[in-house]
Amino acid sequence: MENKWKEFLKWAEECYLTMTGKRQDRECWDRAFTLLKEIVSAERSAQPERIIDPFQLDEDTDYEYDVQGWLGDFLNDMDTYEEYEKLLNVCEELLHMFRGGEGMVSKVKFMKMSALVALERTDEALQFSRQWLEEEGDNMDAIAANIYSYTAVRDMKTADELVRRHIPEGTKCRSKNNILFAAASTLYEEAGNEKEKNRIDQEIAAYIERLKDYYMGGVKEKNGSPQDDDELPF
Repeated sequence: MENKWKEFLKWAEECYLTMTGKRQDRECWDRAFTLLKEIVSAERSAQPERIIDPFQLDEDTDYEYDVQGWLGDFLNDMDTYEEYEKLLNVCEELLHMFRGGEGMVSKVKFMKMSALVALERTDEALQFSRQWLEEEGDNMDAIAANIYSYTAVRDMKTADELVRRHIPEGTKCRSKNNILFAAASTLYEEAGNEKEKNRIDQEIAAYIERLKDYYMGGVKEKNGSPQDDDELPF
C-alpha cells in the first residue's frame, strides 16, 4: 500500500505543475485518481465494515498526501475546463467510494448538481438536490444546491422562499453561509430583481472586506495550524 501512496503523491505533484503552467499534459489527474480508487478499494477489502472517507484517509496518513485538498483541486480543474460529463462521472464514482463523511462529500454532491445544471439536465439536478436536502436539512451546501437548481428550472418563487427562510433580510454574510449568498445573488440576477441582488452583493462585499482585514492582521492559528474558513469568528 505504501508504494501506491508514493505513486499517488508523485502524480499529485505533477497535477500541481499543470496548475502553474509548468506541465501541459493533464493526464496526471486521471492517473492519480485511478491510484486513489485502487487504494480505497484495497482499504475496503481489508476492512469491509469500516466507513472510509477522505478525512479518514488523511487522518490515517498524517495528512502526508492531502487527499481532501487534492480531490477539491481535481473537481475544480474539471469545472474550470468545462469538462462537465467527466466531472459528473467522477462525482458519481466518488459518492460510491465515500458514502460517509461530510465536508468533502458535500462538495462532491454540490459539484454533481453543478455539472448536471451545466449539462442542461436541470430536472435531474433538482431531483438530486431535493433528495439531498431531505436527508440533510441543515446542510448549507444542500440548501444552496436547491436554490441553484430551482433557479435553473425557472422556479424563482421556490428559490426565493429558500433564500428568505435561511438568510432573511438582516442576516450577515459569514463563513458558514456565504455559499447561500452566492446562490441568492445568482437567483436575483436570473430573476431580474436588481434591488435584492444589490442587497445580497453588498453583504458579500462586506464579508470579503472583513476577510481581508482579518488576514491582513495575520492569520490566526488554532492548535498551531491556520484556521479554516469555517472556524473564522465571523
